Amino acid sequence: MPLVSIEPRERKTIRLQGYDYSKSGVYFVTVCVTDRHMLLGNVIENKVVLTEIGQIVEDAIQVIPSVYDSVSVERHVVMPNHVHMLLVLRSALDHAAPSVSRIIQQWKGIITKQATFAFWQRSFHDRIIKDRDKYQMITEYIENNPRNWKQDRFYVPDNML
Repeated sequence: MPLVSIEPRERKTIRLQGYDYSKSGVYFVTVCVTDRHMLLGNVIENKVVLTEIGQIVEDAIQVIPSVYDSVSVERHVVMPNHVHMLLVLRSALDHAAPSVSRIIQQWKGIITKQATFAFWQRSFHDRIIKDRDKYQMITEYIENNPRNWKQDRFYVPDNML
């Protein structure tokens, strides 16, 4: 029988090829918990009630602008099994903003260290927001996410857990 070479599977990149993710701009980022486990909180009466881990996540979001002076978090929501953030990066002539990947990687690392175990999916989803209409649409989506939880693509019914 001939030997069969098994090549390692290549991970599909989900970043926009050739785009500079440290470039000034607005980025809509979604970070998910592995296997959609509901570790971060519960939605009760259209409001998110955070778990202890969810509060660690919330606190880490609040710290992002103090860690990176060229980054602000315009809107965010911590949901039971994912997080949405609207990040704004501002590069200056004397220094570049960190890349979105670097921000998220370090943010996940801080949370994992405080929670004492890893629970994030390997990567994250992002969208580059290029106009005011998209910005407004994403802002409303983030604000309404708890109210629309049962229609959310990340929603897992209790009987599925």
